[in-house]
Amino acid sequence: MWDTYWGIILFAIVTSGTPGPNNLMMLSSGSNFGMRRSLPHLLGISIGFPAMLLILSIGSMPILMLNPQVLSAIKIIGMCYLLYLAWRIANSSVDDHVLESKKIAKPLTCFQSALFQWANPKAWIVAAGAVSTYLIPNQMLSHHMVWVVLIFVAAGFLCCGSWLLMGRHLRLLLKRPLYLRIFNYVAAGLLVCSMIPELNL
Repeated sequence: MWDTYWGIILFAIVTSGTPGPNNLMMLSSGSNFGMRRSLPHLLGISIGFPAMLLILSIGSMPILMLNPQVLSAIKIIGMCYLLYLAWRIANSSVDDHVLESKKIAKPLTCFQSALFQWANPKAWIVAAGAVSTYLIPNQMLSHHMVWVVLIFVAAGFLCCGSWLLMGRHLRLLLKRPLYLRIFNYVAAGLLVCSMIPELNL
C-alpha cells in the first residue's frame, strides 16, 4: 500500500513543483506583492486543484474523455485567460502607494485562484494523469481518495509556497522600478511560453 502512496507523493511533488502557470504566477506575485498579500493566492491553488481533482475523479473525467471537443474548448479558454494574466503581470504596478490608491493591480484572491485551476491547461493534464493512474473513476468518496487529495493539498502548498518564497526574496533584489518591470516582462513571457506544450489541441 505504501508503495502506491509513495508513487502518488512523488507524482504530486513533481507536478506541483515544476514550472507552470501556477508557480510562475506565484513567483511573480511574491516579487510584486510580497508574501503576506499573496497567501490567499497560494491557498486558492492548494485547495482549488485538489477540489478539482476530487470532482473529476467522482465522475466527470470519463465523460470529458469521451468528448475531446469539450477538453479542447477548455484548453482554448484557459490559454486566453493565461494571456490575460500574462498581460496583468507585465503591467503590474511597481509603486505600492499607487497600487493601493488606484487599484491598478492586486494579487489573485483565494476564490479567483481556486477558480483559475479549471482554466489551467497544466492542471487538466495533471488531473487526467492522477485520475487515470491513482484513482478509480466514478467511485464515491473513499479512504484512498481522501489520502490522494490530502497529498495534493500538501504538495501544492509546499511546492507553490517555495515559488512564492523565491519571489519574496527576489522582491528584495528588485527594489528599483526598472528591474522589477524587466522581471515582470520576463515572468509574463515565461507564462506565455508555458502554454507551448498545450498547443497540440
